Amino acid sequence: MMSCPVYQYLCKRRIGPIQAAPCSQRLVHEAIQRRAEYLNTRRGELSEIDLYLVPSSTKARATAPRAPRSRDSCAIRAGRCESVAAVELAA
Repeated sequence: MMSCPVYQYLCKRRIGPIQAAPCSQRLVHEAIQRRAEYLNTRRGELSEIDLYLVPSSTKARATAPRAPRSRDSCAIRAGRCESVAAVELAA
C-alpha cells in the first residue's frame, strides 16, 4: 500500500451581512431581527471558514509545506479568502 501526504487547508474570510428571514410569529420575528442586527454590528469580528483535505500525489516531505498565498488557495473554491493555513497531516 502506498502512502501519500494529505494536506489540510483552512480558508477564513469575514462574514457577509446577515439578513434574517421573516417569521409569521411576531414575537419570534422580532427576536430574530434583533439578533441579526446585533450580529451585524459585530461582523468585523466574525468569520466563516472552509476546511479542505487534499491528498497529494507527490512524495512525503521532511519539512512542513509553505502555506500558499491567498489567491493560490482560492483556486480551491471560487470565493474570497482573507487568510489561509496549510498543514501536512501525519500518515
